[in-house]
Parts: sequence; structure tokens; C-alpha cells
Amino acid sequence: MIQIVATLYHIPAASHPESAAIDLLVSIIKQVPGGRLHKSLVESKLATAIFGFDRQLRETGFVYFGANLLPDMSLDHAKEGLINTIESLTEHPITAEELERARTRLLNKIEQLLTNTRNLATTITEFIAMGDWRLLFLHRDWIKQVTLEDVQRAANTYFKPSNRTLGLFIPTKAPDRAEIPAVTDLSLMFKDYRGNETLSLGEAFEATPENIEAKLIRAQLPGGMKLALLPKKTRGNRVVAALNLNWGDEQSKMNRATACGMTSAMLSRGTKHYTREQLRDALDRSKVHIDMTADGITFETTSNHLADALQLITEMFRNPIFPEKEFEQLKLAILSSIENQRSEPAAQAGIHIERHLMPFAPAHWLYTPTIEERIERIKRVSLDEVKRCHHDFYGSTDAELAIVGDFEPNAITETLQQLLDDWKSPKPYQRIATPYQDIKAIDINLETPDKANAVYQAGMNLKIRDDHPDFPALVLGNYLFGGLLIHGCGVVFVNKKASRIVLHLRLRRVLLKSEEISKSLLSTHLRIVIVWSKQWMKNLHGF
Repeated sequence: MIQIVATLYHIPAASHPESAAIDLLVSIIKQVPGGRLHKSLVESKLATAIFGFDRQLRETGFVYFGANLLPDMSLDHAKEGLINTIESLTEHPITAEELERARTRLLNKIEQLLTNTRNLATTITEFIAMGDWRLLFLHRDWIKQVTLEDVQRAANTYFKPSNRTLGLFIPTKAPDRAEIPAVTDLSLMFKDYRGNETLSLGEAFEATPENIEAKLIRAQLPGGMKLALLPKKTRGNRVVAALNLNWGDEQSKMNRATACGMTSAMLSRGTKHYTREQLRDALDRSKVHIDMTADGITFETTSNHLADALQLITEMFRNPIFPEKEFEQLKLAILSSIENQRSEPAAQAGIHIERHLMPFAPAHWLYTPTIEERIERIKRVSLDEVKRCHHDFYGSTDAELAIVGDFEPNAITETLQQLLDDWKSPKPYQRIATPYQDIKAIDINLETPDKANAVYQAGMNLKIRDDHPDFPALVLGNYLFGGLLIHGCGVVFVNKKASRIVLHLRLRRVLLKSEEISKSLLSTHLRIVIVWSKQWMKNLHGF
């Protein structure tokens, strides 16, 4: 089990003018990398990872900071480092550079939020709960106006020992208590307020297969990369893209799963022209939000920053330098995450069912290691092995890139040619086959005594592909019985209220937390059907 040390500080209501300064202050302290907690705890190896957030509410809220530690790390040292970093801001003031970085990050997040209708609707309900939906836009305006003095004053006011909750109570003779301001009168605050920024609304587009196909542009660069481009007007000129690098074959990837798995995580931790922090700043300036995958990346930006985004992502994939310090931090973070899975029912069940339904040799790319094997593999892997994965496999010859949004296809195609046409893959690519395996049925009970919830998983291999005549009937059956379909890399959500399995289990009062019926489809066969449900142990008989 991992160790956690955390602190909590009380703050004013969300409607108080200091809320923007507090939001910026939290971003400065918790940022990874470059943030103060990351530097004082993770880089010094006092912790494996840090976290922080603020909860701004209708009444008084709170700020929460913490750190994760491996079992053999000193909790006292981490606690001392955590408290000193947060509560010594008077002696070590916030800098103008830190403030501007945080301001850029928060304003980018708000701008991205305003282009996503679903997330915007959800977020507005939160601000309604805080007192008024317009607080979202007022908060954005406040962030733009906050000064360095405002941020420092907030740190001095609220980050003090008497306002801290650590899980231990230590009385003091002369407590220096924080004075929390009263809730602001919102009717007066919004009397003359008017928002002054608007977003492009995009175009009306019904996402049917026929409409998508009519607008889709398929192309292939001279260097080999395949493109799927769908230009369309979007809210806020939003552009979403996904890059997938196909590399290697079954034989060349033997015994390299751990090292190559870590390679992708190292790409954003420093390049030939950027440190990790500089790269993060450049992405923020270009309004780029990235999500690294095992062999590629998905990212989101705006049309006027798309070319810059592609240049930065190319820099990450082509010119990583694999800093040793970052590699050691990554290993500790992964080990901490694995340790946390030891007693998690869902993790234990998932590993066992994967190992049973897809039995491969330990050297195989698709082998599922046990938790103990994962820990040993992470400890043993070297930085040179990670570097060799990039050297031996990475290139754009067999890559695939899809872009959807507000952009000019010809200009982007020309940019991609300049960036990637000479980046050849060192080895040919061949998809690793996953042939049907006739697996004997088993029934296993796994004990996790310190967890009150239980997880039930069941699976089977079916000798059928998605081009089989019976496949559409299986999809429809999954809709009727399960209500949620996971198809390949995409997720299709449907109405779960009428699904037979969900109704049956709810009538038996089994599903007390959440439910998911899913199907994982590979190109060679329908691999696994899982019923996954968190529930109380005493209700397990309801299955």
C-alpha cells in the first residue's frame, strides 16, 4: 500500500474576489513539472507524486494538497517538506513568471471548456450550485486581472498552520487563525456586470456515416503516413487530432513491452530543444491539450494554433532526450501506482481474467504480468533499453493521423510533409495477430480483506470476427442486455435504464455503486464479454 500525506486549508466562498488569486496559487504549487511541490518532494525523492486542488463552493471552501509515497519512504520527511513548501511562501514569494504560467494554463482550460458543449453544460451546473452560473465568466475575468500582490496576499492569508488540517491536532498557545470573509451579495456583484467575449458557434452537422464520408478527405504522404482529414466549422474553432504510430512486429517486440511502454511516457519529459517545463509552457501558449497513448497521442487545440501544435508534437516524438532524472521519477510514480493495485478488487480481477483468456509467454508483447512481475520489471528496466525502443522502432512510415475540426486541409498536409516525410521507420510494421484460443472455464474467488466492495467479472472467447454474419446480432444483443458498448477504441453510450441485466441486478439490490456491460472487439475474433459491477460483499449472491 502506498502512503499519503495531505494538508487542507479553508478558503472563502467562490463568489469572493480572492477566489481567482487562490485558483492561480494552487496551479503554481501543484503544477507538474515546474511546480513547487514537484520540485521539493518528487525531484528530491521524498515522494513519488504530488497532487493538489481547490474546492470553491457557495459557502467557505478548501484547498487540498498531498503526496504519494512508497512504503519505505519517510512519512515524516514528506510531511515536513509538504508543509514547508506551502507555508513558507512569505519567505519565498511567488514570482511574476510563475503567475503568468498559471494564468495561461487556467485561461486555456476555460477556453477549451467553452468549446465543449457537454462539459460546459456540466460545469455551469457547478457554478449554479456556487450561487450563479455567471460566476464562471466573472471568475475568468478575475483571473485576467489578478496581480502578483493579490496572489501573494492570498498565500499569506490562508496558508498558515492555524488554518491547516493534517489529520493530527497540535494545540498552540497563541493560535493565528485565518479570518474567512463572509459570502458576497451576488445581486450587487452582478448588478452592472456584462461578459465581453464570444465564441464562434461552428456549423450544424449531423454525424451520420454518410455525412462524415462526404466531408472526409483521405490521403497518404509521400513518406507513408496515412491521413484522414475532416474539416468543419466548430465551436471556438476547436480542432481534435489523433496520431497512431504503428511500429515493429511480433518478433522484434519480444521482451520489450516494459521498456517500450515507458518510452511513450518519456517523450514529453524533455527534447532536444525543450526541457520538460519549457515544453509544457510551449504547449500552454499554443493552447494544446495532449493525452499520450502507448503508441501515439491525441491532442486538442484551436485552428490558429494547429500548425504550432503539430511542430511541438513532432519535436516530442522525433527528438526526445530521455533525461535520467525524469526516468527515475517516472519509475517511482509507476511503482507507486502498481502498489496501490495490490488490494484493489477490480485490478486483481482484471489481471486474472486477462491472463486466463489471453495466455501468452512472458516474453510476448501481449503477455499480462502479475502485479509482482510488473514491479520487478519496472525496477529492472534501464534507461538505455527505453532509448533503444525509440531508436529501433519510432518513425512515421506506417503512422496514421486523423484530424477533425476547423482547419485548411492543404495547408496542414503541406506542414505534415515538411515535418514528417523524412522520418522513416527503422523496422517494417506488421500487426501482431491475436488468434482465437479455446480456453477452459474456471471459477476463481480472490480475497481482498481490507476492501468492503466486491467486483464480479466474467469473460469468454468467441470464434467470430466483425465481418461474420452473426456479428450485427451480437451487437444488438449487447444493447438489449447490457446497455453500453465498447467497440475497439471507441465508446458508444446507450440507454442503460432498460437493459435486462441492469434491471435484473437492481431489482435484487446488487448494484449499489456502478455498472458496466462491455465488449472488447479485436480484428481476429470477439475476445471478451465482461460484466463489471461494484457492490457490497453481502450482495454478491445476487449474481
